Amino acid sequence: MDNPSMGNPFIEEGVQDYPIIINDIPDELSFEDEDSIDDLKIREINVSRLFRQYQNQSIKIAKTGGLFVESNVHEILSLSSILLLNPGSHSKTMIDIFSTSLLDDIYQQANPPQQIELNTECESKLRKVIKKAIKESRSRATEFLLRELTNDQMLNENLGSMFLECLKKLPTTKIKNEPSETTLITNYPSTTL
Repeated sequence: MDNPSMGNPFIEEGVQDYPIIINDIPDELSFEDEDSIDDLKIREINVSRLFRQYQNQSIKIAKTGGLFVESNVHEILSLSSILLLNPGSHSKTMIDIFSTSLLDDIYQQANPPQQIELNTECESKLRKVIKKAIKESRSRATEFLLRELTNDQMLNENLGSMFLECLKKLPTTKIKNEPSETTLITNYPSTTL
């Protein structure tokens, strides 16, 4: 089997792979550890203050042993004032400062569960749009959806306009060759993102 890195101009041959470490933090960088009236509080706990403590702890780690890009992602992001919340995927430093239960509460407040229930009549119309786009053409599907959106406010409130934007992203002519993933990502970006 051929080595996939052979001939790749972005991969240096014979170079040892070393971990990337961030340890060049300016000495004057620190985050004030005091309360503010704008601080976020959950269960009477000042989350903003804890986050500033976490940022200062991340600075301390960077200055003493360095922040490893592969294993200290949360700490690196905190230096840019980003709190990455992935349920069940918190760094030890995060857990030590916030606690798992508080991190879960922060996540729940930032991302409340949503009940998605689509009106059955709207679902039926949207299925027709998809079938028209597949079996007939993008323009026929667009015409049909525009007529339906004009006559049905409920459809407009139930993803109808988002479907219209998605239809606009489809190519106008049939694709002759199987498109690559890169082509799909660059030419037909998702409006749902």
